[in-house]
Amino acid sequence: MLAKLARLSASPSQVRVGAMVRRLATLAGLEPAETEGLIAAIPLYDIGMISVPEAILCKSGLLDERELGILQRHTEVGARLLVGTPSPAFEFAAELALCHHEFWNGEGYPRRLAADDIPIGARIVALADAFDALASERLNGTAWSIENAARHIAVEAGRRYDPTLVKVFLDDLPMMLALRSPGGNPDPHDRGSGQPKHWAMSMRGPLVWPAALAGGLLDRSVSVSHARLPVPPTADLA
Repeated sequence: MLAKLARLSASPSQVRVGAMVRRLATLAGLEPAETEGLIAAIPLYDIGMISVPEAILCKSGLLDERELGILQRHTEVGARLLVGTPSPAFEFAAELALCHHEFWNGEGYPRRLAADDIPIGARIVALADAFDALASERLNGTAWSIENAARHIAVEAGRRYDPTLVKVFLDDLPMMLALRSPGGNPDPHDRGSGQPKHWAMSMRGPLVWPAALAGGLLDRSVSVSHARLPVPPTADLA
C-alpha cells in the first residue's frame, strides 16, 4: 500500500531524493528490503508539515521561538499520524517522520538522539533531502550552486550529518548529480568506481558562501526542504 502511494504522489523533488537515497543506501550496505522501505516512505515522512501554518513555511527570515516550536513539532505530529497502522511499512515511515531532524551531534530534535542512535534510514534521507533542497529552486530563495551545496554537506559532517555517509555521498557526487538530472537514469545499484573525477577537482574559482551558513543560521530558518512544499494553511494538529 505504501509503495502504491509513493508511485501516485511522488513529486519531482521526491523522485530526485528517492534516486539519491537508493544509491546512498546501496553504497552504505543496507539490505534491499530496507532500501525499498526508505524509498516508499519518502512521500510520507514529512506529512507532519500539514500542521505548520503557511506564514511560517514561507517566512524568509529567522524564526522566532514560537514559530520555531511550531515547526519542530511537525516531526511528532507526523509520527502520530503514521504510527499504529496495520502496515509495517507505515511504521517505518513513522520512524523516519520522528527522526529525520535529529543531528549526528545530538543537537537536533525532537529527542536529541545522536550518532548511531539515529536510525540509519533517517540519516540517509536527511542527507539526500538536504542536498537536493539546497541545490533546487525553492519558494523562499534561489538554488545554491552545486559547489556550495556540497561544501555545506562537508562542513556539517559530524554535526548535522553522519560523517561516514557524507564521505560516501561526496565521493560519489558525480553519480548523485547524474541521478538528479532530468532524464538521468544511471543504475543506482552500480558499485563501480569508473565515475568522473572527484567533485572537489571540478571546482573553479572561489567559493561564495551563502550568509545562512554562518553561525548555524540554517538551524533557525525554515528548512529549505520544507519551504518548497505547497502546504495549505491548516489547524494546528499538535
